[in-house]
Amino acid sequence: MPRDEIWVYSMAERHATRAFEISGNAGSPRWSPDGRWMAYVSDVSGAPAVYLRRMDGASAEVPVSPSGGDFPRWRRDGRELYYRAPDGAVMAVSVRLGETAVLSRPLVVVSSPPLNRTRREMEVVPDGTEFVAYGREEPAMFTVMTDWAAKLGRK
Repeated sequence: MPRDEIWVYSMAERHATRAFEISGNAGSPRWSPDGRWMAYVSDVSGAPAVYLRRMDGASAEVPVSPSGGDFPRWRRDGRELYYRAPDGAVMAVSVRLGETAVLSRPLVVVSSPPLNRTRREMEVVPDGTEFVAYGREEPAMFTVMTDWAAKLGRK
């Protein structure tokens, strides 16, 4: 079965390469502000979770969200990484990047946002003081039309 993978396209070389090998699906890539690390979501542990990986190939993935998560986003200075927890809370992890990544435990920064009603991505302002996402108050409505083929003949 095909897997979702992250690819990097080089404008200079006009060539795409797989960012890294992984045994599960990978998506939602976000470069760190210094361009040396990538945050992404993978289901390698069985459920979607956020990981970090140094992009020079020198390190393995570093788990960021021990209880799962998605939509990783960096603060502009690279000192914090945010993600959405499975219950919709926005989490923050302090990050110190170098040869290795040193991470704090995740802390809840927004405990009950309307973001838990959406499956769409969220975004953070550069200084990490606000988050924005598309949400919906009412559940999605669907219309089921039966016998639609017969109604096409009536004009």
